[in-house]
Amino acid sequence: MANIQKEIGGTLAEDLLDFCAANYRAPEIEVIREALEAHIKERLKEPKILERFHAARERRLRGQKKPLTLVREAGC
Repeated sequence: MANIQKEIGGTLAEDLLDFCAANYRAPEIEVIREALEAHIKERLKEPKILERFHAARERRLRGQKKPLTLVREAGC
């Protein structure tokens, strides 16, 4: 988790360390996940953000789909 602390930097990284220690030694990644989940949930209450979120998700999922390839059975 040292890398994440470095990426976060400054007093926010220190706050994370102190919060984790105060929160029964909660793993940093768990605290980050919970905070991120709460933040996303709150921001998605904004109609424009929600609309852009769905559009981005649709683009991402569409990009993961591969076209079907038809294979003929032997003798057809």
